[in-house]
Amino acid sequence: MVYRVYDLIEEIKEKYRNNKVFLVTHGGVCRVMNTYFNDQTNEEFYEYYTGNCELKEYTLN
Repeated sequence: MVYRVYDLIEEIKEKYRNNKVFLVTHGGVCRVMNTYFNDQTNEEFYEYYTGNCELKEYTLN
């Protein structure tokens, strides 16, 4: 799953450069996306929680 999510993020970076993109996902995908943008230990990954209907904003470089 991690490879698929990371590949999607890379595709979005390439295809939608200079645009805002809104993604709606389940919590598991949110957890993986968070690791793409933030270094985490295994424990931090395990403890990371995204609530229902929560918005997160990430900036692609």
